[in-house]
Amino acid sequence: MKTKWHECILWSVLSLGLLLCCAADTYESPVTRRRSLFLKLETSQSKLATTESSPAAGGSSLTPVTTPRSMRSAESEAARVQSGFASLPDVSVTCSRSDFVVRVKAAFYGLGARAEELTLGSGCRSNGVLRPYGDFIFTYPLTACEAVREMPSGYLLYKTVLHYKPSATRFPSRAQPLDVAIECRYQRSHHVYRLAVKPTWKTVVMRKKLMGRQSDFKIELMDDSWSAPSKKQAYQLGQTVNIQVTALHLPPGGKLYISSCYTAPFSGSDPSLKYTVIDNLGCMLDSMKHPGASQFIHQTNKTLQFSLKAFQFTSDPNTGVSIHCKLSITSEDPSPAHKSCTYSVNGWTAISGDDSICECCDSQCVTPKPRRVMQAGL
Repeated sequence: MKTKWHECILWSVLSLGLLLCCAADTYESPVTRRRSLFLKLETSQSKLATTESSPAAGGSSLTPVTTPRSMRSAESEAARVQSGFASLPDVSVTCSRSDFVVRVKAAFYGLGARAEELTLGSGCRSNGVLRPYGDFIFTYPLTACEAVREMPSGYLLYKTVLHYKPSATRFPSRAQPLDVAIECRYQRSHHVYRLAVKPTWKTVVMRKKLMGRQSDFKIELMDDSWSAPSKKQAYQLGQTVNIQVTALHLPPGGKLYISSCYTAPFSGSDPSLKYTVIDNLGCMLDSMKHPGASQFIHQTNKTLQFSLKAFQFTSDPNTGVSIHCKLSITSEDPSPAHKSCTYSVNGWTAISGDDSICECCDSQCVTPKPRRVMQAGL
């Protein structure tokens, strides 16, 4: 068995920032006769309305009872907070990069609401209460509660619906359900996937001598047709990124495989922050976590193509991203130790056609026999 291992590193920059927009609207559907509200995120924190009282005109012969300044200050602050709280809408939402928080006032448009009468999506119940007001809090990831992701021109949207179904015991004759559409809207104009270098790729070619021969490996971004290197200098968040790995020189009967790939922030500020794309000797783990987002495309003896969606690290969105891949060359037939497998709705499929070699992707694939390993890096 003739198998050699190499490590390749592709540097790319992910320069992303999040901006949110806001709007509000109310409408009623004449068909369903269900009152619906449309609610979007207000990104900038609204200043709470404040009220201040001035002394009444006129005098009095009685000496007024004075209140210590500290007590007056506390009471004034409490009054301002209470006034500002009253000015908030009955339903509001705050969106972050990974989660959203929906707050529902107990008064709920004058109807009153109980926790069991409110549902976000089909099954997300209130998981918190805001004291002392008794408001209901829903804190969930952006993709939870049947949230639908949409990508209209220039935006990234996450939508779900808050359902209010009043109890028949409280409203035996006039119980009317109410739907409130919840939306988190992000501008995509600043979400880009930038290359750290121009696509000459001289910096990502590594050369090591194996058995007296020079083996060159190259990683490059390809255009949509896979016929030439991509000329794009930026990718929008969610766009497909085509990646091709090439072994320029192979030993007789050799074939190129990717054993693993992971991404990490370019800055290296947090060494523990990594995202695994390929692992377990050729299993595209990202395709199992996000079906349809990544896949192996095509394989020859000296090339291997795969694609993934442009993304960002939410904890550090403005730094670059590096992708580290471990490659192997072998003369063996495809096996659990040498494979290119993608997950779909029908399970794991191998690019070679023998899907049985992918069965171990859900557990631990067999470890190759001991061999001489070549370590390489930039």
